[in-house]
Amino acid sequence: MKELLTGNEAIARGAIAAGVRFASMYPGTPATEVVETLAKHGEECGIHVQWAVNEKASIEMAAAASFSGLRSLCAMKHVGVNVVAEFLLYINLSGCGAGMVLVWADDPGHHSSQNEQDSRNYAKMAELPMLEPSTPQEAESMTRYAFELSEELQLPVVIRTVTRLSHSRGEVEPGARAESNAGPFFEKDSSVRWSPVGGLVNKHQALHQKSERCRQLFENSEFNTYKGPEQPEILVITSGPCLLYAEEALSLLNLWERAGLLKLGASHPLPFDFISEHVGRARKVLFIEEVDPYLEQNIRAMSPEFQRQVEFYGKLEKNIPVGRYVPACGELNVNLVMDALLKVQGKKEAVPAEVPAGHMDFSDDLPLRMITFCAGCPHRASYFAARKAIKRNGGKGFCIGDIGCYAMRVGPPLFENKLLYAMGSSIGLANGFGLLRKRFQYDEPSLAVIGDSTFFHAALPELVQMVYNDIDGAILILDNGGTAMTGFQPTPSTGRDAFGGPAPALGIEAILQGMGIGHIAVADPTDMGVLSEHIYNALTGTGVNVVIARRDCELMRAYKHRLQGVSLFRVRVDAEKCKGEKCMLCLREFSCPGMMCSSETGAIQINEAVCTRCGDCKQICPFDAIEQEGPLCV
Repeated sequence: MKELLTGNEAIARGAIAAGVRFASMYPGTPATEVVETLAKHGEECGIHVQWAVNEKASIEMAAAASFSGLRSLCAMKHVGVNVVAEFLLYINLSGCGAGMVLVWADDPGHHSSQNEQDSRNYAKMAELPMLEPSTPQEAESMTRYAFELSEELQLPVVIRTVTRLSHSRGEVEPGARAESNAGPFFEKDSSVRWSPVGGLVNKHQALHQKSERCRQLFENSEFNTYKGPEQPEILVITSGPCLLYAEEALSLLNLWERAGLLKLGASHPLPFDFISEHVGRARKVLFIEEVDPYLEQNIRAMSPEFQRQVEFYGKLEKNIPVGRYVPACGELNVNLVMDALLKVQGKKEAVPAEVPAGHMDFSDDLPLRMITFCAGCPHRASYFAARKAIKRNGGKGFCIGDIGCYAMRVGPPLFENKLLYAMGSSIGLANGFGLLRKRFQYDEPSLAVIGDSTFFHAALPELVQMVYNDIDGAILILDNGGTAMTGFQPTPSTGRDAFGGPAPALGIEAILQGMGIGHIAVADPTDMGVLSEHIYNALTGTGVNVVIARRDCELMRAYKHRLQGVSLFRVRVDAEKCKGEKCMLCLREFSCPGMMCSSETGAIQINEAVCTRCGDCKQICPFDAIEQEGPLCV
């Protein structure tokens, strides 16, 4: 029976159909729902699901399951692939045991990421088989096949998806669930599961042989297809959801009689003979892919072995992605593919008049919407307290952001995070700035701002570095009780597992004390005066100073209050006291979306549909114009 599933749900259902027994990941959009779906079905299907502290821990647990005869899946967003790269380049040499599937979700256009990268390059570097689904149905089918392929080649197999597929829905007919009662067994005497120093060359050669075997399989793969005339004037080569953009563009431009479409769903290693056969029949080849010119570079490199001269069009010019025909960065869409097809034909018009208006890009007409915290978010109060502390310190000091909801403070209105890089980088960079103060008389303190989930993911080595090198550092840990940005998955300090059951809760304070950090303060961010005092002391103190701003995410608090039937106070603005345009502190600096300016009175008013009744605005108003009505509920 067909079901309406997202790409992520389809991958999970494919894994269930394949008999997966272990799944793990560190939460990361756009991949999170793969493991959330497996957790939902885990108990009934005999699957153990684990939220990992980071991607490296996740892939290592999945590998252990594979080595012990259990099919395993490890999912991650694209930046997580960077974290597992070292382990990846060992397990490709040793090989795996039972089927092991790696789901890598790229984010073209970086909708929810600090960058956009093309993880297909890692599959090539590690010589791992890679499949790229175009639809949710293919996501399910490819995942089932990936486990079989993994066991045939004794290699982890990559399913590479992107945001649009991960979060789009389509009809899927899931396969029947495979029953597996096999228990784990690890062959301790086998030499297959390690990479001995003296045998690395042999292991490397064996990996090349596996790649060749995989290429032969992909030459006849059902996931590599061609559609179009036998001798196309233009051959479009694509993979992933870009297939759908290309199909629609060719239809809108009425090009099917002159153009062919080559889809490479099994895209690494590339099926040379299959590609050569079709490229050799075309005069022009256009590559449509996200993000890097992966197909383009590799197929261009094959061109000396093709039987005829072919003109290539895509992102590259003189081997640099300049984007003359296809944009070199960002997400593609139907209009961009139509533009590329027209350019290849030498036509100047961007989109022809006969294309329906509904297919035109209207994004330029939409107002710019700035990213911001949710109404009532405790992080807004924490940053306001930090700003007050820096101002009290004569303006000396700045925030270094990290990866989480609080990363949004890198943007308007106040651009408070002056630096923002990878998980844990806030404390790593603070190490460097602290060293500048210690050795080179730099007089500006920095405040590393990091969330509770990111603290466990990547901050611990950086903290050890700070303590070990006796560096003065101020750290603000925003503890909102979970991994909020990706859907409230638990952290090691939450006290529950992936199934919602009880788990040991690791106290952040105890970990800090175990490192020998003596200056630790804890405050509720809604008590901004107390929190600001602690931050000021951390900025001006010596040694490692940690402030923990602890309050549950407002969305979770509001949800719990609704379940419990708790009545919250209301917030109202006294229009006579409010100075309106003469002040606007609550809008311009605090920037809460639950507040707006009245077009009638010019005073601030509360947007009842958005306000969460946190009461933070009452604290920051310098004219006491904001009042609360009813009991305070924490």
